[in-house]
Amino acid sequence: YRKESECRKPRPGMILAAVEDLGIDIDTSLMVGDKPTDRIELDGLKSIIIKSQYSEKNYDVERLIDVEKYL
Repeated sequence: YRKESECRKPRPGMILAAVEDLGIDIDTSLMVGDKPTDRIELDGLKSIIIKSQYSEKNYDVERLIDVEKYL
């Protein structure tokens, strides 16, 4: 896991591949994760972090149901 890669979070490689392969619209998409490092570095993509054992202080919502207000 120490290897540098554009496909490792927070870099956007996997998201950009999905955009190309599946025609995803970044501006209307939402990335949800449970660690601060899940926040993808990509202009236009909203990232929401849910409170977890990995994000006890640095999170946006406490429960998955709370993500709805960001949609």
